[in-house]
Amino acid sequence: MRNVISARILLGIFFIGNIASGAYIVALKLDKSKAKTDRLAAKNQLKQDLNAELENYRKQVVRQALAMKSEDIETCFQDYLRDQPEKTQGAVKVSWTIDKRGAVSDVKLLSSDLENEFLEKCISDHVSSTQFTSPSFADEVQVAHKFNFRSRSPASISF
Repeated sequence: MRNVISARILLGIFFIGNIASGAYIVALKLDKSKAKTDRLAAKNQLKQDLNAELENYRKQVVRQALAMKSEDIETCFQDYLRDQPEKTQGAVKVSWTIDKRGAVSDVKLLSSDLENEFLEKCISDHVSSTQFTSPSFADEVQVAHKFNFRSRSPASISF
């Protein structure tokens, strides 16, 4: 009888120990789940912050640097108008990469209503020679920009 009681006591302790371990495991899983949720929320917030900073960079820094090149780019369009006076408005969309030093690379023509190699190359050359403020938040920034042209006296460009 004494062995039976000892077995029941040991079994009871084992059972209580397993319940405690099970509760610990459940609590641990809940903690891990919360930590994963917190990491995901932090990652999403970081992504939103980075996107906001990127959008601000594109709106402020890129437009400011292109505004400094506007006369050169307007000259490209005026030269185009001398050769093709019948097409007095249109758009040229260009993409490029700005590296961590603010230098431009990989300039590509995305689309052009004006379809003129000289104009497109002239714009690409001026974009390539533009020095941008270094992006502090990324090693490189991809930019796509549409230059809208309309013939006036003098020719005009909008960003």
